[in-house]
Parts: sequence; structure tokens; C-alpha cells
Amino acid sequence: MEKALLQKCLQVKDIAGNSKCLAGAQAQALLNAYYGYQYFVSPKRPTAPEERSAPLQQEEPAGKTLSVFPNPSKGNFTFRYNLLEDLDGAKLTLTDAQGRVLLEQWLPGWQGSFAWNAPKGLKGVVFYQLVAGVFLVETGKLVIIR
Repeated sequence: MEKALLQKCLQVKDIAGNSKCLAGAQAQALLNAYYGYQYFVSPKRPTAPEERSAPLQQEEPAGKTLSVFPNPSKGNFTFRYNLLEDLDGAKLTLTDAQGRVLLEQWLPGWQGSFAWNAPKGLKGVVFYQLVAGVFLVETGKLVIIR
């Protein structure tokens, strides 16, 4: 039974690494969600009919999508985001080192900023992720020093 499971996992890795279509994106999402992989798919909506069957974009955007400053900080952070213009927002999630959700914040529009003040007593590393639609756009960490 373990051998069959290992074989299927290897097939998923092969699809994730070699397919640039929907199957590759789905395999990457499975590996990211359940096995801690860090595949990145830059979201791009097709605009012309011929683009609708084109492979998914695999490159990261030229600039950072999300900037956090100051980092490290004593607990006051500013998030500045710049998404693709045709996206109408994204969800920012902050979690502590134990995986507890500290904040889920909808960031409206394709560009803007958001200020967050860490709860008193919280220090150490806080992880963030930015999700637009079904795409994990960016992940990172904050350091709170007190």
C-alpha cells in the first residue's frame, strides 16, 4: 500500500514540475497545501480567446506584490500591496508560530495599504500569506521585537 501511495506522489510531483496547464497548477496546489512545497503561479486572467488555452504563467511578477515595513518592528506594521489591475482584492492572513490565525483581512481593490498593530504581549515571528481568488500570491514573515 505504501509503495502505491509513493508512486502516486511521484506522479503528482512530475505533473507539477512539467505541466504548464491546469493539471500542473492543480498538482502544485496539492503539493503546496498538503506537503509544504512553495510552488508559485502568477495569476493572469486571459483577455483574448486564443489566450484562454495558453499555459499558465510560471514567472513571479517583476516587483514585489506585497511590501511590509518596518520589519522587524515593535508591533506596528504597514502592508502595501500592488496586484494585477483586473483583480478586485485579496485576503491577507496572519498566523503565529503555532498556526493560530491572528488576522484575516480583505484588502479591497488592486492597490492600497493596510496598517496592523500586533496585540500586546505578542513577540517573535508572525507568518503572512496573500491570496487572490484561488491563487496564493505571496507568503512571508514578520518579526516582532519588544
